[in-house]
Amino acid sequence: MRKRKKSLYKKNKKYGILWFILIGGFALFGIFSFSLPWRGIFQDFGVSVGKFFTRDAVKLERYDRDLIVSLRKENEQLRNLLNFKESLTDYEIIPSSVIYRESAWEDTLIIDCGKKDGISPNMAVVTENGLIGKVEEVYQKSSLVRLLTDTMNPMKVAVSIVSNNQEYHGVLDGYDSSSHTFLVTSIQEVEGLELGSTVVTNGLGNLFPSGIIVGTVSEVTTDALGISLVVKVDSAVDFYQLGYVFVLRK
Repeated sequence: MRKRKKSLYKKNKKYGILWFILIGGFALFGIFSFSLPWRGIFQDFGVSVGKFFTRDAVKLERYDRDLIVSLRKENEQLRNLLNFKESLTDYEIIPSSVIYRESAWEDTLIIDCGKKDGISPNMAVVTENGLIGKVEEVYQKSSLVRLLTDTMNPMKVAVSIVSNNQEYHGVLDGYDSSSHTFLVTSIQEVEGLELGSTVVTNGLGNLFPSGIIVGTVSEVTTDALGISLVVKVDSAVDFYQLGYVFVLRK
């Protein structure tokens, strides 16, 4: 019995010494082979191990960074909206968040204000950069907003353009998705109209309040038949990044 225990002890001792030699040899090989092509294997192995143990921390850091950027952007937008609010003293401005965007074919939004907030159909919806559309359907706690960029159901908006001390009147009548510009028609004369002139709503038709910015003149051209004058208007609104909006109530 004692001989058996002694033999097992010797056997385990031999294995222990063998493992020690292998581990030590591997470590020495890694140290002294740093100048050899094999060092790439050790470096890649070390990087892989490091990434494995730090990947969750990296993901969390990226999430925090993206969250901070998003919050800063939202705060800036809210500050701009509050500044814009001061310019429309005749209207109650109801702030709202965009909670869902409908099909791009129809260009509609769902906002988190509804009947309980005093919202009703045909109210103008704006951002700090200008007009974006109108309320079309109202529910108890939400509303559907149709955007000016909707090419399937274009809205007609009476607008004015002031340039060189002259005032030009027309109708915003459609959106050109290829050039990302609004089209203003029904203008009789454009002599003296300069590019870059500001286009605003004029209140005619009682659909939208007067004085809301629509955009700036980017081009003066004619329609497909070459008969009627068409003014193309660039909007400062990013219609693909709408987070907060204002509903205007008289």
